[in-house]
Amino acid sequence: MKKALLLLTILSFASLANFAIAEDLATSCSAISDAGCSSTLSSADCKTLLQKCADYYDQQSAQISED
Repeated sequence: MKKALLLLTILSFASLANFAIAEDLATSCSAISDAGCSSTLSSADCKTLLQKCADYYDQQSAQISED
């Protein structure tokens, strides 16, 4: 019983962590689309973030299409 509760707690935190990461990525991608990459990002970091945003939006689009 205790092991099941511990496992449920761990899985709950993992789900919340993934949600927080997705929300942070959504915020970052929104900021980039509004203002572009900031001067604090190198061009390589900007390119990496833009690729992550493209992947994120592709996943969101696929999820919307399923619904």
